Amino acid sequence: MAIGGPERETKLTAPTGFEMPALARPDDGFLADKRPARRYTTVYWDTPDLRLARWGASLRHRDDEGWTVKLPGTADGVLLVRDEHTFEGGARRVPDEAVALVLAYVRTAKLEQVARSKAVREPTVLRDAAGTELAEVVDDQVQVLDGRRVVTTYREIEVELGEGAQPDTLDKVLAHLHEAGAAEAPGQVSKYRQALGGRELDPPELAVLNVKPGASVDELLRADLSASVLRLFRHLPAVWLDEDPEAVHQARVAVRRVRSTLRTVRGVLDKDWIKRLRDELKWLADLLGEVRDADVLRARLERAVADLPEADHAGGRQMLRRLADRRDVARAAVIEAMGGERFAQLLDDVVAAAQAPAVTDAAGEPAAKVLPPLVRKDWK
Repeated sequence: MAIGGPERETKLTAPTGFEMPALARPDDGFLADKRPARRYTTVYWDTPDLRLARWGASLRHRDDEGWTVKLPGTADGVLLVRDEHTFEGGARRVPDEAVALVLAYVRTAKLEQVARSKAVREPTVLRDAAGTELAEVVDDQVQVLDGRRVVTTYREIEVELGEGAQPDTLDKVLAHLHEAGAAEAPGQVSKYRQALGGRELDPPELAVLNVKPGASVDELLRADLSASVLRLFRHLPAVWLDEDPEAVHQARVAVRRVRSTLRTVRGVLDKDWIKRLRDELKWLADLLGEVRDADVLRARLERAVADLPEADHAGGRQMLRRLADRRDVARAAVIEAMGGERFAQLLDDVVAAAQAPAVTDAAGEPAAKVLPPLVRKDWK
């Protein structure tokens, strides 16, 4: 079972001789509760070509908390905001649930241990007068290991905001830390990236591509396919978690967008290649569509039942239960598919398609010249 949600944190570097200041002053409006120090060992897992690191994700096992998946995040000022999920399980086998969350990045590659570190953590929890947790400040002294050999050491301060944080909580905490000599960590580099040391990382396999005037059909096609595949990858973890029906909708839209693009420009694509890929995408779109259709119908039916006379409510609720059962069956089919080789291979195929679609010689011509006749019917 996954436990987690959005994480909002910022990292600071601590200079030699740094002493943690008092984190709660009389005028701050919160109290500081320093917890006992604890030691932990972290083992990071990734593919041999470090796909998770390249995408800004991580998968780790800590002997004090089990497995944790951190998905790619976004910057919000000095904060890094990203989803974090923890799972129980022994250190030797990655839980299937954790694999499912990073499947878009791993795909058909194999996961293995790639880095290891040890740390001593001194945490301090900040609470308001009512006991609501506002933030946690941790002082980590980390050793990056290669076998038993210590490769490097560093000290890092993390400030993670809780759900009860006030608008000025972070500013007050950072002011105390800056006064003591700490500074924002350049690039907010994760512990995983630091554990990898000086290993060179390739960029992610896909990125948002800017199309310039005069672009060829091939360039425009790669940009369009990359955008749709990235959209799919962004929503797949939420599809598996089933926390937001909108994730299924967005994933389905992304799949249908890829199919539509391939159909529209089929005149410049290899026929056998496009048929196989579109057939596989239809398989996935149909699976997602069963869940999405049930979600839409349930929302409409709930509104309709609410407007029924009281005497008809029992019948309406029975219909809703039957629809919920139908949705459960459809979602189970999606989850089963996501755990199979066919799905992982399809993800590899759409990445390959966005990187280098199987085009004819005509795709090297300017898009402004070649595409108008191809898109005219769909545009109309």
